[in-house]
Amino acid sequence: ETRGYKPLLTYLSALLEEEGIVAHPDTEVVVLDGIIEAENILARLLIEPGDIIVYQKGSLNDEDRRIYEYYGARLIELNLSTAKAITNLERSLATHEIDAKRLKFIYVLSETSEHAVALTEEVRAGLLDLAIKHNLLLVEDGRHKLPVLSESPSLKVMDAQGLESRVVQLRNLSTLFAENVDLGCAYVVVPAALAVKIEAAKGSITLHPNSLAQALVYQEL
Repeated sequence: ETRGYKPLLTYLSALLEEEGIVAHPDTEVVVLDGIIEAENILARLLIEPGDIIVYQKGSLNDEDRRIYEYYGARLIELNLSTAKAITNLERSLATHEIDAKRLKFIYVLSETSEHAVALTEEVRAGLLDLAIKHNLLLVEDGRHKLPVLSESPSLKVMDAQGLESRVVQLRNLSTLFAENVDLGCAYVVVPAALAVKIEAAKGSITLHPNSLAQALVYQEL
């Protein structure tokens, strides 16, 4: 199936539920051939030349930036580590310093990395409020996130707690095994309507989904 190997989708959905994320395997989880494919599809679906992506300082690497710039995005790097920073972003949107109509999503990390610190729960709540107010998506990069319940809930966990669904979470299957193993598989946890579009986009560029690799991954879990 284009969306992914069904037993693997079911397993991932159960694993997400243990973290506090409610994501139905048939409608809100899609397995892809790596994080780069996931970002390419998101950019293809969401970005038109001149659109804006605001991203947390240090969250995008060079390859990530090249993908979004290829599709014509204007990238704005901001320090989003404090509640005041979210207030300042809101002010920039209100004064049209950043064009709210062209801002397609805000990109952040779910975990602390070498180049960026994980956001506090207060900041994440502020981002969710901002996304709802301005009809934005939040892309939460969890490619290095381990499948465990964190002390500070991720955006996707908070998104699942009765708020209007606004969060796209990128996850890497490699984290289920060993940090240095590249399995060439990733999965996205997304609102159902966007999942349909991602599946269609994947089907248009992948004639034969790598079901065998996904089945092998599932057998090893």
